[in-house]
This record gives sequence, C-alpha cells and structure tokens, in this order.
Amino acid sequence: MATVMAGQGFRTEELPRGRGLRLVNCPLVGVAVRHGEVVCGFHQGMLQAVVERSGGDPDSVHLGPFAEPGACLVGSAQRPRPGPIHHPSVPT
Repeated sequence: MATVMAGQGFRTEELPRGRGLRLVNCPLVGVAVRHGEVVCGFHQGMLQAVVERSGGDPDSVHLGPFAEPGACLVGSAQRPRPGPIHHPSVPT
C-alpha cells in the first residue's frame, strides 16, 4: 500500500506496531477539503484494490480522512479472503 500511495504523491509513514499507514502531503488536499466524499472515496478504492490484488479482503482496509492534523490514517486488518465472493447481480 505504501508504494502505491507514494506513487500517487503521498508521503507515507508506517504506524507503530504495524497498525497501518499515515498518509501525509495529499496531492489533492485542496479538493479533498471541499469534496472529501469524492477524493477520499477514490483513495479508499485504490487501497481496497491493492488489498484485493494481494489476496486479502478489500473491506478490511479503512481510510480515516484527516484523522490527524495534516494526515490521513490507513488501518488494515488483512486476512485471507474466505473463498469466492459473489455479487448479488450475478446468478450463482
């Protein structure tokens, strides 16, 4: 996750005891302050995609927008995905 978010322009810092990441220097902070549901939602989706591609549960990663002054926090309780996931719109 840190590599992906750093590639988007964030400075990333590991939280103590492996509790997640601190994201500093959001490249879209000016827009995020006014339209956080869009910008932060996009970043949440990116984080979920990273977790899913690594075989984890995408719902296990959570972005805390502006959780600290000047920083967002990412927490993850990664666990292996429990078998196939079916979308309700797709017949099984």
